[in-house]
Order: sequence, then structure tokens, then C-alpha cells
Amino acid sequence: MIIEKILEAISMLSIIMTIINPVSYKVEQLTVNKRPQTVYTLSISTNNPNVELKNILSYDLFYGVDETSTMVEQSGAMIGVNGMFYDQYGAPYGILIMDGKVVTMDSIGTPTVIVTETGQVSLEEIDISGKVVGKENTIELEGTNKGVSDGHWVLFHGIYGDTTRVDRQSTNYLIKDNIVIEIISTDMPVNLSNSDYVLTQVTNEETTLFEKGEQIDIQFEFSDLERKDIIQAFQTGGWLVQDGKNTAKKFVPFTGYTTGLNPRTIIGMTEDQQLIIKVIDGRRPKVSLGITGYEAAELMIQEGCVDAAYLDGGASSTMVVGGKVVNKPSNGEERKVAHALIIALKNTREIFH
Repeated sequence: MIIEKILEAISMLSIIMTIINPVSYKVEQLTVNKRPQTVYTLSISTNNPNVELKNILSYDLFYGVDETSTMVEQSGAMIGVNGMFYDQYGAPYGILIMDGKVVTMDSIGTPTVIVTETGQVSLEEIDISGKVVGKENTIELEGTNKGVSDGHWVLFHGIYGDTTRVDRQSTNYLIKDNIVIEIISTDMPVNLSNSDYVLTQVTNEETTLFEKGEQIDIQFEFSDLERKDIIQAFQTGGWLVQDGKNTAKKFVPFTGYTTGLNPRTIIGMTEDQQLIIKVIDGRRPKVSLGITGYEAAELMIQEGCVDAAYLDGGASSTMVVGGKVVNKPSNGEERKVAHALIIALKNTREIFH
């Protein structure tokens, strides 16, 4: 009874802490459809040149999981949230671009958060295609940093790990500074530390498409986007808000049913380039029950978001502010995750109390 009375008394209270311009943080104890919810919100002015948004992977590798707070700390930032969905091995699902480099190009059919070199942020539906162009031959990429199908081409680089992990007969072109420096035909994994990229085809044929010493050009094209200045990008779990309207569906092919009360991590953009990130606690009786997808969309619309989407939620939902976890993960401790989004402040001193 005491807890319920306290929650009722502060149900519309917002506790706002300005971290440092251009980032603000607030905690709200709300009542949503007669249910108590604790909501943590970051608001970031992305058009401020001191703001830098970056993807980070656990251990700086494609596979594996770690705590969000650890990833934020190791990045040198003090603000961040959990990000992409991932598989049992810690491989993120969907498109991922880090520091201008395409890590994965396989789309899962959901909106992608895009950050340009000038700091502009948007949510877009995109597809990526890639090719490697040589003096006489051009090959189409099946993908980057993934398993290789027979007869197809995959481009690897060091973020994938120590080797290509391909233990079938394959032809491998080692590329450094856009020059083919070595050609290896083997049925063993090829080391990734001796070159910028390894271009691999699983095949028993000994045909050589590129010569040692040949200059090649690695090209990626983005559908429905004229610009090519994407510096960071990562794919989300599905739309919540589009053009200012609640488009949350009861079932999303990638994330499943959205009608349950669950912890959520959600992200969106306002018309004036404010990036809004919310974490909603859940599975905490009488304190914060969690919200549905529809309710999540409504919260983002109330913040002025014109577009918004799901990030990984449930026990993964974690927000770090001032180097500390500020929300209450539903497992009672941080779940280790594969990917996080960090907010770094450049050319200014971060101050937290």
C-alpha cells in the first residue's frame, strides 16, 4: 500500500537532470493505462558538433557478448544504451556500419538508424549491395563477415575474428591498401590479421579473377539513398512511429508479438534532429510493469518523435549515464549483449553529479 501511494503521488512527476548541453536525461514515474512505469529518457541534439554517436561491439569483435556498461566504459564514453538484437553466438542481426566500414550488409527488413559524416541522424529502410571491381573482372558480394555459400563471394575483415572460419576448399584474395597482396587456395581458415580484407569464394576451381599486385575497388551501394556519407548505421527491431503516426503492430516478423508488458529500449528522431532514447523498466510489480509496443510508440510521439523504432528489449534493456547503469534491468543484473550505442561528447568536458 505504501509503495502504491507513493507511486500515485508522483505519477506525473518528471525528474530532469541536464548532463551537459547538448545532452539531457530525465527519469519519470508515470502511469500508463493505469499501470506504473519507470521511464528513463536521453535527449541528444545531434546537430551539435560536440555530439558523436558510435556503434560498439563487445570486445570490438563481431561475435561475443558483454555488459553494456563495460562497453561504454571501454569506449571512453559515459553515456550509452544496449542496441541491436543478436543471435546465440553474439552476432548482431541486420545491417551494421562502423566508422564508415560495412560490417554486415544483410538486411532483416526493419528500419536502420543512419548517422552521416555531418552528424545527421535518420531512420530509413535501406538495402546494401556490394561488389569488388578489378582491372578486367567484377564480382558481386553475397555479403560481408558471414558464412560463405558454395560459389559465392564474401568479404572479411578483422572485426570478424582471427580467421575467415572457412574450412572448405576456397580461393582467398588478401587485400591491403586496395591492392591484392596474396592469393591463397586452401581448405583451411585464412588469417585476417595480415591484410585489410580477405575476399573469399568457396570453390574447387582454380580460376584466378584478380592478379597479385592488381588494384581493386570495393564498392557498396545503398538503395533509396542518394548520399554515400554514412559513417554509422545499425538495424533496429521494427517501426513504432512513422511520419509522426503510431504504426506499432501487434506482431512484427522479426521481434514477434508486441502486446505483452515488457521492458523496452526504443529510439526515435524529432523534426529538429533531437535523438530520443528511452528505456522502460519492466517485470517489477507495483513499480514498473513494462509496456506494449503501442504504448511505446505513444511515449515517443509525446516526445515529438516523427520516427521511432524498437531496439533490443526485455532483460537486455540497459541505460548507462555518467558511467553507471541508471535503470533496473529485469533480471536484477545486466544481461550481456552484443552491441551498444554510445553517445560521446567531443571537445568538452563531461560532468556528472
